[in-house]
Amino acid sequence: MYKDLSTAVEVYRTKFSRTQQKLIDIKREDDNMHTKFPDKWIVGTTKDLEINIVTSTKTEKTFATGKEDDINLFPKK
Repeated sequence: MYKDLSTAVEVYRTKFSRTQQKLIDIKREDDNMHTKFPDKWIVGTTKDLEINIVTSTKTEKTFATGKEDDINLFPKK
Protein backbone atom coordinates (compact mmCIF):
# COMPACT_ATOMS: atom_id res chain seq x y z
CA MET A 1 0.00 0.00 0.00
CA TYR A 2 2.84 2.42 0.82
CA LYS A 3 4.50 1.58 -2.49
CA ASP A 4 1.34 2.51 -4.38
CA LEU A 5 1.05 5.70 -2.37
CA SER A 6 4.67 6.67 -2.98
CA THR A 7 4.27 5.97 -6.70
CA ALA A 8 1.18 8.17 -6.87
CA VAL A 9 2.92 10.98 -4.98
CA GLU A 10 5.90 10.76 -7.32
CA VAL A 11 3.68 10.89 -10.41
CA TYR A 12 1.79 13.96 -9.22
CA ARG A 13 4.97 15.66 -8.07
CA THR A 14 6.46 15.13 -11.53
CA LYS A 15 3.33 16.53 -13.20
CA PHE A 16 3.40 19.55 -10.88
CA SER A 17 7.09 20.12 -11.55
CA ARG A 18 6.54 19.94 -15.31
CA THR A 19 3.71 22.46 -15.11
CA GLN A 20 5.82 24.86 -13.05
CA GLN A 21 8.68 24.52 -15.55
CA LYS A 22 6.33 25.29 -18.44
CA LEU A 23 5.22 28.48 -16.68
CA ILE A 24 8.83 29.53 -16.19
CA ASP A 25 9.61 28.83 -19.87
CA ILE A 26 6.59 30.85 -21.02
CA LYS A 27 7.66 33.77 -18.80
CA ARG A 28 11.22 33.63 -20.18
CA GLU A 29 9.94 33.73 -23.77
CA ASP A 30 7.63 36.64 -22.91
CA ASP A 31 10.57 38.52 -21.39
CA ASN A 32 12.65 37.84 -24.51
CA MET A 33 9.90 39.17 -26.74
CA HIS A 34 9.79 42.39 -24.73
CA THR A 35 13.55 42.97 -24.96
CA LYS A 36 14.76 41.67 -28.32
CA PHE A 37 14.55 43.31 -31.71
CA PRO A 38 12.17 43.23 -33.71
CA ASP A 39 9.73 41.49 -31.37
CA LYS A 40 9.80 44.38 -28.90
CA TRP A 41 8.27 46.65 -31.55
CA ILE A 42 5.27 44.34 -31.79
CA VAL A 43 4.76 43.49 -28.12
CA GLY A 44 6.57 46.44 -26.56
CA THR A 45 3.39 48.16 -25.45
CA THR A 46 1.81 45.10 -23.87
CA LYS A 47 2.02 44.39 -20.17
CA ASP A 48 4.66 41.95 -18.91
CA LEU A 49 3.40 38.47 -18.13
CA GLU A 50 3.14 37.69 -14.42
CA ILE A 51 3.30 34.14 -13.12
CA ASN A 52 3.01 32.74 -9.63
CA ILE A 53 5.39 29.95 -8.77
CA VAL A 54 4.23 27.81 -5.87
CA THR A 55 6.81 27.59 -3.12
CA SER A 56 7.05 27.55 0.65
CA THR A 57 9.01 29.35 3.33
CA LYS A 58 11.07 26.20 3.88
CA THR A 59 11.85 25.94 0.16
CA GLU A 60 12.91 29.58 -0.05
CA LYS A 61 15.15 29.09 2.99
CA THR A 62 16.67 26.00 1.38
CA PHE A 63 17.46 27.91 -1.82
CA ALA A 64 18.89 30.84 0.15
CA THR A 65 21.17 28.68 2.29
CA GLY A 66 21.82 25.94 -0.27
CA LYS A 67 21.30 23.35 2.45
CA GLU A 68 18.41 21.01 3.19
CA ASP A 69 18.44 18.95 6.35
CA ASP A 70 16.95 15.49 6.57
CA ILE A 71 13.18 15.38 6.76
CA ASN A 72 11.45 13.09 9.22
CA LEU A 73 8.33 11.85 7.43
CA PHE A 74 7.00 9.96 10.40
CA PRO A 75 7.68 12.02 13.54
CA LYS A 76 7.01 10.35 16.88
CA LYS A 77 4.24 11.95 18.90
